Amino acid sequence: MNLSIRVFYRSEFLPIVCAFIQSTAQVFGASEKERSELSLAAEEAAMHIIESCPPDNAEDVFEIACHVLADGLEYVFQNLGLPLNVEALPQYDAADPEASVAGLRLYLARKMVDRLEFINRGRQGWLTKIHKKIQNLCTLSTVIQPESAGAPAGGLTASIAGSADAWDIVQLAYLTYRYSYAKDYLYYPEQLAAEIESKRMVSAIVRTAAGTLIGHTARILDADCPKIAEIGAIMVHPDYRQSPALLMMKNAMLRYQDEYTANIQLYVGILATAHPLSQRIAAREGYKPFSLWLSSTEPRRYLGIQTSAGRESHLYAVQAVRKPAPFPIHVPELHTELSARLFASADLPAVVDSAVAAPVDKRTVWSLSCNQEHGRARLVAQNYGADFVASLRVQSHQLLAEGVKTTMLLLPAWQRPPKDLEEQLAIQFYLFCGFIPFTPEQWHLLYIRLTNQHFSSDALDAVQIWDPAAEELRAHIRQGFARLSQDQPS
Repeated sequence: MNLSIRVFYRSEFLPIVCAFIQSTAQVFGASEKERSELSLAAEEAAMHIIESCPPDNAEDVFEIACHVLADGLEYVFQNLGLPLNVEALPQYDAADPEASVAGLRLYLARKMVDRLEFINRGRQGWLTKIHKKIQNLCTLSTVIQPESAGAPAGGLTASIAGSADAWDIVQLAYLTYRYSYAKDYLYYPEQLAAEIESKRMVSAIVRTAAGTLIGHTARILDADCPKIAEIGAIMVHPDYRQSPALLMMKNAMLRYQDEYTANIQLYVGILATAHPLSQRIAAREGYKPFSLWLSSTEPRRYLGIQTSAGRESHLYAVQAVRKPAPFPIHVPELHTELSARLFASADLPAVVDSAVAAPVDKRTVWSLSCNQEHGRARLVAQNYGADFVASLRVQSHQLLAEGVKTTMLLLPAWQRPPKDLEEQLAIQFYLFCGFIPFTPEQWHLLYIRLTNQHFSSDALDAVQIWDPAAEELRAHIRQGFARLSQDQPS
């Protein structure tokens, strides 16, 4: 029995391709895991065909046919796009993932199925064949009972992941966010396995009774301070968001103990503001807002969740599980009252003041890291040198010229700042947005500069905030935004 559809060489029709693959595979008895793997492979194959099509062929169509074989299903893509040099197809190299990223698409497709092949048919174009064995293959005369998307809680089990689970986590990242998640290693099984093996990352996962991985969260040690850990990479398969998977992963993480657990003093979360779900969960667990990272990434895709449009901002929240000794927070006077409330709400013994001091060092020591994909730079001052204002201007102009959209400026709040710091930063269009810990006793002031984009007060208002304390932080940032000159850098 054969079924087929025809679609345009346009990426807008990918959901139709995936729906066709998922629906036909379900009809013929494919399990949830088998359907997901087929859908992923088919989407990658279709996208490869679409990207290879010349622009003047975009209104033509290609065909996808489903064939039922003795041991499984075969999907055949027939297209009349550019001739394909099979020998020159890019190959993904796990030993050098960055240099071979062009081959990742076909690499993922091949991993999902039993066979992927390309056939030259001369003037009839090309065939791309995807073959996958189906364990419980059915014909239309067979009663099909596919796995239920709303599996009962009794069918779910939680555990701590091992390196062997890395590939399933990569698949879940795709099914949850496609390729839009900010942490690259979640798309590279080898890198992810190494992170898990080293315990720099500890993952709690949830599987169905059939073994399908449908939930993931991780504890990720801070690269600079092992007393700080991020709870992040939270993913639940769209079909299981009404299940207790999140609670099960939380409990699994609470039960887990290793050599790092006893030393962690601060847990942090980088929370989405395109939708409020993660903020609600974090607030319920006792996380307190400390900074708002405006326009920090290109938008993610949250499958099955309605989100706001445009570049995405993030709310940075902290939970103190072990209180540090009292520590100083030196901040411009304009921000002292808010700062005191932020630290008090998290039960952190910060001593907040607005004292200033003349720089002792001649030169400011800077460190800079850039994320080109998201147009974001992280500029850290290790001290306040006598050249602070002038050297910051040089750094800022260079980042503007390089097309950076968001510069996150981190300043040492454990050091007394120079006089008129706030005024000098405002001249260069830096906006106070809160705090980020460097260690539990040493925190950075966070200032953000938005360039090479249009960011208005309306965009700030569009950021979805759930926690009242976070709303107070946004209101303070809104006042600062209004004080800045209307002639924003472009």
